[in-house]
Order: sequence, then structure tokens, then C-alpha cells
Amino acid sequence: MKKSMKFLIAALALAALTTPAFALEHEVSGRFASFYEVSNYTDANSLEGNLQKSAPTSNWFDQRLRLGYNVKADANVKLVTKFELDYTFWGNSSYATGRNQGGAIGADSVNLETKNIYLDWTVPSHNLNAKVGMQGYGDAFSGIIFSSDMAGILLSHGCTNATTSVGFFRWNDSLNSGSFPGKDTQDLFVVDATYNINKDLKVGAAYYYIQDDTTAGVDAKVHTLGVNANAGLGKVNVNAFLLGQTGDYDATTYAKGYAAKLAANTAVGTGTLRADVLYVAGGDNQLYVTGDLVGYYDNEMMILSRDKNQTTIDNALVYDLNNRGEGVMMASLGFDQPFSSTLTGSANVGFASVADNVNKKGRDTIGTEFNVEVVKKATDNINLSARAAYVVLGDRDSALDADNPYAVMTMIDYKF
Repeated sequence: MKKSMKFLIAALALAALTTPAFALEHEVSGRFASFYEVSNYTDANSLEGNLQKSAPTSNWFDQRLRLGYNVKADANVKLVTKFELDYTFWGNSSYATGRNQGGAIGADSVNLETKNIYLDWTVPSHNLNAKVGMQGYGDAFSGIIFSSDMAGILLSHGCTNATTSVGFFRWNDSLNSGSFPGKDTQDLFVVDATYNINKDLKVGAAYYYIQDDTTAGVDAKVHTLGVNANAGLGKVNVNAFLLGQTGDYDATTYAKGYAAKLAANTAVGTGTLRADVLYVAGGDNQLYVTGDLVGYYDNEMMILSRDKNQTTIDNALVYDLNNRGEGVMMASLGFDQPFSSTLTGSANVGFASVADNVNKKGRDTIGTEFNVEVVKKATDNINLSARAAYVVLGDRDSALDADNPYAVMTMIDYKF
């Protein structure tokens, strides 16, 4: 009897191990980055940083871990999750509860952030993909309108040369007095399409509708329509977009924002020369952007616009593209040069000015940035880098008589 029972238990265990539940595939990926920075332009309490005369020089260590964990049922179905753990700076706190805490001696803090949880489901027979849940999503215009994590449904259909996406995202649901779920919301509706005309030309168009009545007295209904293109013109690669907005910011203000971009790159010797020009209207034609304060990263700036390497202490002279209602004109020139298979460098110069000086704060010029970067590939997964930037301030903030901002950063970056 005992032998029979043991045999039965063993058989049941073997059967359990061979059921579909145990055929799940688990994927782990992520990125760990830590850097040391010295700068006279940083302020954890101001997005636009610290502009002042005789600005003090700060130095700090920062680190971030982004961890992805996916569960695949098969090649077409998977659950995607992403988490983040940050220290604003080493030494900030311990035995604490809250995001970005726990960098001081003792650590032991509750600081795990959930970024994404969504189902990624592909139906091959219909060339259809569905993403349902909290996911990362950005607009088709370098993310200048929105680019963040958001809860929603995105359906994408692809064929030989074209891809079309439609989606709905609920950004906010405000339970104001007398409200109920679904009444006072901030929602995004998406229609996005791209078409490959040939191997050298890809065009796209996108329509976004944002409605927002989460704030009393504000009932925004903003339509954004734009086109974009990527083209290979001989040795030059060009990408551009043009977008416009219509609708209502509120009961008394019409949405009339517009923006345009033209960028190009080409091989020069063994390196790559890059150029980028962006115009975002201001004043009565200011661009409606999300409250998540999206930035612009394509110009490779560190201080003039948001830095690709920054984490929680993230300052920029032009933090978001609405730029306090004044808009912005930005132009940059950069050069990337590989020195060997494991060592690369880049140099960039960028200029920014307000598009419409509605705040009458000085004149128009924001500043000119010069920066350099060197990246060493230490292993297949680890990069070591050093970066430095200096900005010659323009006359927009001349009343402050502020010191020119600078920053120097060294970083280790591990991807797995």
C-alpha cells in the first residue's frame, strides 16, 4: 500500500511538471546605471535648475536599476512587467518608505516602482497585435507631445509595407467632489499609420485626441494631426515632421499650436555628422503638451534640453517643449567618431531661443551649449563613459547675472 501510494504521488508530480503551466518561458532583462556628477547647475526642487550668480558647485552619486520580467506562454502571448529602483543620490535616506529613497547607510527602504504591467498578444492569422495594460507609449513626433507610461489598449495591424495602430489610454481619472469613475477624466485616443514607399522612403501620419476635464473649469479638447517622413537621399539620411493642433484648451482659449522638425545625418570619413533643427510655436500658438513634462533628446544636449543619462535629478533650460508658453527654436550640430571597436566619442553644439517672448523675461536667446562624450565598451554588457557640457547663457535670463552652467559626468552602464 505504501509503495503504491509513493508511486501514485510520483506519477502525479511528474504529470504536474509536464502540464502547460510548467511550459512557461521566463525572461529577465534590465539595466543598471550609476554615475558621478559635478555641476553648478542642479536643483532637486526646480526643473529648470539653478541659475544664479556665484552658483555653488555640487557633486553627487546617482544610480538606477530598471528590471524587466516577462512570462511567455508561447511565441504569441506574454505578460510584460517592468520595475524601477532609484536613489536620488547616495546618502539621501535609510529605513524609509518612498520612491528614490534608501541611499544612506543601512539602506532597508521600500522603494520599488512599478512601470509596466501589460499583456502583449499577437494573432498571426490576422497580423494583429494587442497590448493591454500599463505600458510605455510615445507620440510619432520625437515624443514632444507625450512620451510616458500609461494605462490603455493599443491595437496594431501590419502588412507588407504598412502598419496601422489605434488606441485608447486613460491618463487620469479624478474623483472630484460629486464625481465618479469615468466622469472627470483625461483620455488619449490614437490613430497612427506608417507606409514604406520603398527601401529609402518611409512616411507616416498620426492623429491624437486628448480630452481633459479633471480640473474644475477646464474642459480641454485638443486635436493633434501631423505627418512625418524618413528618407535616404544618397549618402544623407533625413527625418522630419510637421504637426498642428486645433480644439480648445479651455472655455476661452483655442488650441492653435504647431511644431516642425528637420534632421539629417551623413557619413564623413569613418564618423557621422548630425544636424537637428526644431521649432515649437509659442504665445497664442503655444503647443499643448502633457502634464508629464516630456522633453526632447534628439539633439544630444546635457543642459540646454534634457539629458539622456539623467535619472531623478533632471534639470534643463528647456525642460518641456511648451517652455512656459514661449515655445522654442533649437538647432544642434554633432559628430560621432569611432576610435576603435570598443571606443567612441562625440562632440555637440546646440543653440536655443524662445519662439515668442510672451513673458518679457529679458530677450529671446536662451543659450549655446558645447558638450563632448567618450564611451568605452568594457565588456559585451558594460559601457564606461565620461561626458562634459558648458553653456554660454543668452540674454533671456540676463537680469539674473547668472554664472554659465556646466556639468561633468562619469558613468557605468550595465545592460542584460
